[in-house]
Amino acid sequence: KFPKIGDIATRNVVSIDRSKSVSDAIKVMFENEHRNIIVVDDNKFYILTVTDVLNIKIKNIDLNSSLMSVDLSKVQTVHKDKCVTDS
Repeated sequence: KFPKIGDIATRNVVSIDRSKSVSDAIKVMFENEHRNIIVVDDNKFYILTVTDVLNIKIKNIDLNSSLMSVDLSKVQTVHKDKCVTDS
């Protein structure tokens, strides 16, 4: 028998609200020693990666800009009661 998503999923996810700044997100990443963090906007979830941060810097985007102004990849979500083999 295969486990449910909730049995194997990370419970303490490092995240930040999308209304916060890029600089705030970098600080959270650094403090938690994570290369990626989840960005939360109501019931929508995005991911901010180190690659995103480098691209922001290369494009000279102000680090005080809101995460709302940054093009982030959406994260697909799955209900915790789903089996890992369900598609």
